[in-house]
Amino acid sequence: MGKHVARPDRHLAAEPQDHDFLILQSPVPIVTLWNEDGVMIYNDAYSDFAGRRHPGLLGSKVREGWPEVADFNDNVMKVCFAGGTLAIPIRKWSSTAPASRPRLL
Repeated sequence: MGKHVARPDRHLAAEPQDHDFLILQSPVPIVTLWNEDGVMIYNDAYSDFAGRRHPGLLGSKVREGWPEVADFNDNVMKVCFAGGTLAIPIRKWSSTAPASRPRLL
């Protein structure tokens, strides 16, 4: 497995073993948001995106971990928890801005 494997199981309400394995093995940055708090579980590729926020971001609540994009993440959780799907235009994001703040390129 990767160099940043961790599972903060105390936050999880479901049985994520199979799901975790697929995420952790992917070379593509993937983050999942668990429960109504949006507890973040992600893979090595996402840790690169998270930049200096990693490893503290792992297992944290998405609204607290990425406060500058809280509205975006609130919408993701609202739609997905209601059983909907999202079509998000492909954009290039950078988390290497000052203070590791994500920004659109």
